[in-house]
Amino acid sequence: QDALEELEDLRTMRNTNSYELAMMWNLKAAILYGMEDVPGAINGFEQVLLQEDLPLGFEDNIRYQLAQLHFMQEDYQKTLDLLEQWLKFQLNPPVSAYNFKGQAHYALNQYQEALVPFLKALEITEAKGEKIPESLYLFILSYRIIQR
Repeated sequence: QDALEELEDLRTMRNTNSYELAMMWNLKAAILYGMEDVPGAINGFEQVLLQEDLPLGFEDNIRYQLAQLHFMQEDYQKTLDLLEQWLKFQLNPPVSAYNFKGQAHYALNQYQEALVPFLKALEITEAKGEKIPESLYLFILSYRIIQR
C-alpha cells in the first residue's frame, strides 16, 4: 500500500514526462496485479497506453498483458480486440499467441473462427519440428465434434 501511495505522489509531481508517467502506471499496474486487483491492473495498463511516444516494444508488451488480463476477467471480445492490435506489429508471433486467440474465440462459442488460429499454431509447430501440445489437439478435436 505504501508503494501505491509513493507512486501517486510521483504522478502528481510537475515536470513528469509521458515516458515517466508510463513507467509509473506500469509499476502501479504490476503492484495491483500482485495484490490480485485485476481490474485495477487493467486500469493501470490502460493508462500506460494513453501516454505518448512509447517505445513500440514496450507498448506491444503492455497490449499483450492487457489481453491476458481481459481473458482472466472473461472479457473475451476485448481480449480479441487487443490481440488483433498486437498481432499487426508482430513479424513472427509465437504459437502461444495463436493458441490464445483460438481460446478466446472458443470461449465466445465462435468455433469456426477459433479453428483458424488453432490450425495456424499447428502449422507453425509442425514446421519447427516441435512436439504438438495435447491441448491443441483437444481444441481441434472438440471443434470437429461440435461440427457434427
